[in-house]
This record gives sequence, structure tokens and C-alpha cells, in this order.
Amino acid sequence: ARLRKRPVGLPLRTMRRRRAAMRWLLLLITSAAASNSSILNWHSIHTNATRWANDKRVNIRTLKNQQQHECARIKPFVPPTTTTALPPPVEGRRVAWFMSMSKPDDEVSATYVDFARAATASARLNAPTLYPFFLYTFLPHQDVEEPDDRLVRFLKRAGTHVLKWRLSFYADIPLKIRKSKQGHVSVGAFGRLDVPLVAATVLKPIFEQHNIDKTYVLYTDTDVIFARDWPAHNQLTVCRGCPRGWPNPKCCKHPLKDDEPAVFLAGTEVFSIWGLNSGVMYMNVPRMLADRGNLLDWGNEKAWQFMMYDQGMLETFYRQKVRAEELRRDKAPFRDVSEGNWHAWESFDDLKYNARGFMRVPPEQPYLWHWHGFKPYDVACWLSVLERDRWHFEDSVRDAIQRTKKEKLCRGLLGPRMVVHECSLAMYLDLYASHLQLLAVADALASEKRV
Repeated sequence: ARLRKRPVGLPLRTMRRRRAAMRWLLLLITSAAASNSSILNWHSIHTNATRWANDKRVNIRTLKNQQQHECARIKPFVPPTTTTALPPPVEGRRVAWFMSMSKPDDEVSATYVDFARAATASARLNAPTLYPFFLYTFLPHQDVEEPDDRLVRFLKRAGTHVLKWRLSFYADIPLKIRKSKQGHVSVGAFGRLDVPLVAATVLKPIFEQHNIDKTYVLYTDTDVIFARDWPAHNQLTVCRGCPRGWPNPKCCKHPLKDDEPAVFLAGTEVFSIWGLNSGVMYMNVPRMLADRGNLLDWGNEKAWQFMMYDQGMLETFYRQKVRAEELRRDKAPFRDVSEGNWHAWESFDDLKYNARGFMRVPPEQPYLWHWHGFKPYDVACWLSVLERDRWHFEDSVRDAIQRTKKEKLCRGLLGPRMVVHECSLAMYLDLYASHLQLLAVADALASEKRV
């Protein structure tokens, strides 16, 4: 009678850690959120995360030169506001912003609901250029005609166009993958492959009605936070001529031309060498729609056995040199195949367009932050370790995080190649405080009679 159901494939120990982190998350949200008030004074919200980020043991660290260094801090980007005075949509041409998520039916997928709420709140506050779309993917046993759930009601109230969707190629994905540990979550992630199809067909009248760019759209995972408005097309920058083909800020200042990217822009992966991170993609809709048939054939040819699911599928497909021949035939711009680390997509500066907490603090406010790797529930778990005085400040931040795994407290590092900056703990705590503030914004938006 004491046994609790858990998602198939997740060890009981993992679920216990996640539940402990989520209990801390709920406690902190409760203490930080404004209570059904439309007026939100963010400066009065003081969370445990902010208190620990201000602690000298956290933000004064010893770096590689063996000297103590005060960590640079993230500039606040959740402004004091009221929900009735949010920035209005900008006039003129807008950029479609897509998220895709499977409708939750287990504890794992349900954790992504708050990611989507925080991302939406951040876009309403900081990125009025974006026109938000939400691809809500339903599994075969779920009814798309059912009444709107809590998430959909919030998204609509926040001005998001929600499309309840059946993944167009769901039947092609082997049953073993659909039933795997992360299968349900990945069904939602696979939805990014349907974005060009949806943008060019089902949503075409909406694009025309609202003067939305039909050639290029932005796709992000749900675990992002917008800190600035998304730039106009010609203000985006791309990485070119980087040593060994690996992006870095010095070679990522090239302005994007009108006919670029030929396929898509994306950030980099840290869990594999020379990897693609598809969590933030600036897509060329006509090009990706033209590639769609070959891409799905590629998936079937490989029995959908890709590292990181759809991300690996995109990476391996667009690394084939035949893609260069197709782009040449269509007179589309592409990198010379003689360059090292060749791929058909283009890379952008992660510090600007795909900033992550384990990296160094960006020199200027990035356009968006991405909870790539560690998630808010990881930081909630670290916060519980700090509160219980079990964090090992004498260790490097990387080793201290890994120690939480050895002591069976938190998840620890997510891969052996993962590099964690010494100022990452302070940065993650600041991001987590912002995440809680954005959830308070989302709660206030949901309680408003109109937005």
C-alpha cells in the first residue's frame, strides 16, 4: 500500500531526489509569489536563492590563477510592473516564436509546465517583437477535443496561439522509443520537426493576418527565459571562420544576410564533441519544409536510433555532405565543405542567444537564457543542500555539485565533458530567483480577468 507509481524506466532513487527537489521548489514558489494581486513589486520578493547568491562563500571564488575573484552577477531582467501594463506588441513585422511540448500524463512531463509558464511570462515582459505559438502535442490516447487544461488557459490568457496537435510522424517512431524513459517528453521535443509544416500550412492565415515573417521563425524548448527582445533579422550575428569550426565570441560577429541562414541557426551542445544544441533554433521555413521528406526518411533508415532523439537526428542529417550539393543546386548560401567540423546549419554565439548557467557570465545581457543541462529543480535541490549546511564550499563548484550525487542528495553532473565555471552556483541561484519571479508573473496573469 505504501508503493507509489513512478514513470516506467526511472529508478526509485532518482524519483525520490526529484520529489525532494520539487518539494523545495513548491515551498520557495509559495513564499515568493504575489498572492492574487495584479500589482507585483519584484524588489520586495526576497528568496532564499537571492540570499545565498549574495553569500561571499558563493560569489567570491578561487579561479584557475589561484586568486580569489568576485563573480560578475546577472543584471536583473524581470522588471517591476503590473500585469495590466505589460509591453504591448510592437508595430510592424513580427517574428513567430514556437514552443512544443507533449501534454503531460506523468510526473516527468508535468515538470515542464512551469518551464513553459516562465518562458511565456518572460516573453510578455521582455520580448514584445515575438508572436507566441504553442504546439501542444497529444498522444493517441489523449483527446484533443477535451476542455482546455490549466496550462492552455494560461497560455491563451497570456496572448499565445495554442495549437493542439498530433505529431504528424508519430506512427513512424518505434514503440520502444515512445515507451522509453524520456519517450513522452521527447514526443513533445519531436514537435519542432513539425514547426515548418505547421507554419507554412495550418497557421498561414494567422501569419498573413498579423504580419508575421513567413520565411524565418524562432523555435525554443520550453526551458528558456527571455531577458531582452529578440533582435531583427539583420541584427542577428552568425559565427564564421572559427578555429576548428568551434564557435567563440571573437568569430561570431558576422551580420546575418537577408537569405541566411540557409537552413537554421542554432547553439552548441556540451554533452558531445562538436555537437548541435537544438533548444534554440532560428529556422528557414521553406528550406526545412523542402528537406522534411528526406529528414523523415533518414529517421526511418536509422530506425530512429539517435543520441538525444530529434536533436541527434537533425545533427546527423545536416552533417551529410549531400546537403551541400542540394544547397548549391538551389543557389542557397552554405559553408564550404572543406571547413573543419562541417555542417549545413549555422552557429550563433551561445553567450548571446543560448546562454547557460554553467558558462561564464556573459559580458552583456543575453537575449535569452536556456536551462540546458541543469534545470530549476536541480537548483532547488542545491538550495536545500545549502540550507542544510551540507554544501562543500572548499571544493570547486563542479566537484561540489558532483558530491551532492555521491551523497545521494541531487543529480550531480550530467556528463563527463561538462565544464562548470566557478561562478556558476551564484549565476544559477540568480537565474532561479528570476524563474520564481516569472512564475509569480504567470500566476498573476492567470488570475487577471483579462490580459
